[in-house]
Amino acid sequence: MLTRPHHRCGDLPVVAVLMAVLAMVTTWLMPLSACADPPKNQIQVELESVNPATLGNEGDLVLSGTVTNTTEEPLTDLGVQLWRDARPITSLDVLAEAMEANGGSGAVMQSAPAHDHLGDGSLGPGQTKQFTVRAAMGSDAEEQLWLSQPGAAYRIGVEVRSMSSWNDSWLGAARTVISLPGSVTAHVAPIVQLNAIPSMTEPTTLRQTAQFADNRLAIDLTQRLIPLTNYAQANGLQVVVDPLLFDEATALAASHLEGADTAQAWLEIITAMLAQQRLVRSLYGSPDIASLLVADEQLAQRSAQLPEAHPLAGAQLWIIPAGGTVTQAMLDAFPQASVVLGSNTSGVNGSTRVLRTSSIIDPHTPEGTWTSLAAAEQVVAGTQGTAMVSVVTTLAQLTWLSSTASIRTWIEASAIQTGEPVDLAQLADASPNGTLAARTQQTRQLVTTWCAMVTDETCVDSLIPGAWSTRWSSPNDALAWLDALDATPSAGVGAGGIELATSDWVTTSAEDNQLPVTITNRTAHQVHLLVKFTSANPLRIEVPDSEVMTISPGESATVRVKPRTQGNGTVAFTAQALTPSRIPVGDPVDFSITGTNAGRIGWIIIIASGAVLLGATALRVRQVRHENRDAATT
Repeated sequence: MLTRPHHRCGDLPVVAVLMAVLAMVTTWLMPLSACADPPKNQIQVELESVNPATLGNEGDLVLSGTVTNTTEEPLTDLGVQLWRDARPITSLDVLAEAMEANGGSGAVMQSAPAHDHLGDGSLGPGQTKQFTVRAAMGSDAEEQLWLSQPGAAYRIGVEVRSMSSWNDSWLGAARTVISLPGSVTAHVAPIVQLNAIPSMTEPTTLRQTAQFADNRLAIDLTQRLIPLTNYAQANGLQVVVDPLLFDEATALAASHLEGADTAQAWLEIITAMLAQQRLVRSLYGSPDIASLLVADEQLAQRSAQLPEAHPLAGAQLWIIPAGGTVTQAMLDAFPQASVVLGSNTSGVNGSTRVLRTSSIIDPHTPEGTWTSLAAAEQVVAGTQGTAMVSVVTTLAQLTWLSSTASIRTWIEASAIQTGEPVDLAQLADASPNGTLAARTQQTRQLVTTWCAMVTDETCVDSLIPGAWSTRWSSPNDALAWLDALDATPSAGVGAGGIELATSDWVTTSAEDNQLPVTITNRTAHQVHLLVKFTSANPLRIEVPDSEVMTISPGESATVRVKPRTQGNGTVAFTAQALTPSRIPVGDPVDFSITGTNAGRIGWIIIIASGAVLLGATALRVRQVRHENRDAATT
């Protein structure tokens, strides 16, 4: 568990007896937040293992982890010491506060096993070293932990100092919690959450099978998802499945890629559980929904929607927020949700049940520290008399649940009582990652254009909530997946995918005008496009938009439009390919049209000349006839 270096107030070296008295007496008198702000980070301290996961009456408590020098200067005479706060925690709210507190009134231990001098005590810039500290838990220990109240949780951790200058040597710390179960039994409803890191970059279309960034889905199905699913099915546990995972497995099963048979086997189990009504669905892509709602509410709303024909469309919607943090915006945005799991609240909100759950549902929490955190929450919940949900995402969590069965009684989630309304006033909004938010919006705009152009294909727009998946190890991994996701749309929508061509100069008249325009489709998909013409002087010459054309991959289509000429002169035009929903695609083309009324004037001249000729001829005929009559009379 990675934490910031925390400042500990008032920890000066004292003899063991005084330290014990302070731990047992004065620590109860100080609030968790009664501490100065932590000093500037000197090192990075990470707890990797807490063993055992709960306190007992024998054996050793062992904490292991790493220390990294994040400065540009070498550090010397370093030492890691086991730290604990002897104040018992017996309510979930206080436990949550304890996990957030930077300070504390605990004390480091003085016995030799509780110290690790990191070899020679030196740590160069960027260097990392392992540490292990321990303390005996028995009543006959040389130095007591003083963590002895059954049914309570306690803060523990390590502090790192420069041992040569004790009074001003604090460099960093890491904190976690541990519990002493005693005879307490927690009432817990286990929930198996099935989701995965998104890997599909192109869904199955009319012309090709799905494309994947790598084979991680096949590996995850074999090593984690199928064992979890089989366990849930065999033990009748509630399962929450991500529709994106279902769609990716469906696409993989229909392909000839590695893992196709494995995906099909998993889908058969899921289909059977769906028929038994042991399966519900999560939001599409398992996004960090509190952050996504702030970054892009429309995309967040879309993650709750499925097409009517989707196999999971009829399943209940359960929302599992990142870290279990429920926000008011979340409850307002999804009134159709049957259940929301929350570590910071519980109760009812309209038709939605908010069930108390462990806050430790981050799949990237080190398994060595997850166990002590989860046990502490369940023990405190048992002491408080609060039933809660335990979300399971890894096989290690299943193993731990089985090995610590004595501290809990299994119940159904439907049996958890939620009679009181949710106190929305206490629920704060999240702060999303700004870079990911901007990048997601960029991909949405690109994919929206692409999907409007390839209207008879299955598009990737539904996959985008996966960028906010809680399964990503870091935002950079999500950004890399977005790059792969929009590769095909970018090539199709950008310059070179769609090419528009027309003559640079066109001369036309009101009576004889045909303007040929050619669109070339250089993508691998069938597209639907029209051409819009913008005139610099529509009162003189204008060109109507073309009809929508369907163009096969690698093919061209030519359409002839008729400019409307109202007068003589040259007018500049811009032609732009558009999707049927009128989104621009590709580069525009500039050209000019010269309008002339010569055709109309020519006909007028011809008609006038003909009339004069006919008139003159008739006059001459009359004149000749008159002359002939005169001659005959003479």
